[in-house]
Amino acid sequence: AFKYVGLDIQQTNDGIVLGQSSYLETVENIPIERGKYEDSDTVNKNDSDNLRTLVGQLNWLGSQTRPDCSFDVLELSTSLKHPLREDMFRANKTLKKLKLEESSILFPDLGDPKLMKLVVFSDASHANLPDGYSSAGGYIIFLVGNNKRSCPLAWEAKKIRRVVKSTLAAETLALVEAVDMAYYLECFIDNKSLWENAHSTKGVSERRLRIDIAAIKEMLERKEISAIKWVETSHQLSDCFTKKGVHVRKLLEILKSGNLYS
Repeated sequence: AFKYVGLDIQQTNDGIVLGQSSYLETVENIPIERGKYEDSDTVNKNDSDNLRTLVGQLNWLGSQTRPDCSFDVLELSTSLKHPLREDMFRANKTLKKLKLEESSILFPDLGDPKLMKLVVFSDASHANLPDGYSSAGGYIIFLVGNNKRSCPLAWEAKKIRRVVKSTLAAETLALVEAVDMAYYLECFIDNKSLWENAHSTKGVSERRLRIDIAAIKEMLERKEISAIKWVETSHQLSDCFTKKGVHVRKLLEILKSGNLYS
């Protein structure tokens, strides 16, 4: 076992375990004076700097070993230009959540490399970011072995690149971002309209969306995407990348056990 750039790395009989519990212990809450601000008040420069520091630390955790805080960090990042007192409370709450829920990522033996496959879970939420009109999108990509063991390769939560008019549009752009990361992906989405449009010969009513849907169809035809499958929202592992308050226990258990299909 050893530490490297803030990561706890350990070789076990089951594989390589990656965590950040030691780093997490060093991250501190923002001190908040009672009665100093109303929740809707803009904070002073010192508090703003403290918030920016904590959001940076949370982002480091979220990008390395704690994908369960990805949406919280995205939402906080959009508020840094004009931070409010309530943003400091939300940052402290996110830190508390991470400290209460211990987590690590297992990289197990995946078996024969020739039999491995890439699996992506993609999701989006329409117009749910603090500005009231921007949408959040996110994905997580797993490498899965023929022995059903798995490990995450990449994940991201981000603001969708343009303002969209519907959930279908948000989900489509989130999937386009995900499939742009790798070829031969098996994709899982929880939006039935997107699944139907990806497998239909009819065009969608939104003109700007037709190009993105057409790109997805072309990738299916060329086998650059091996399949697009619909799953219940309860089985959508990228839910925590696009909205707050969702259950993350299932995702954390998969990361910790290395069993995507358990």
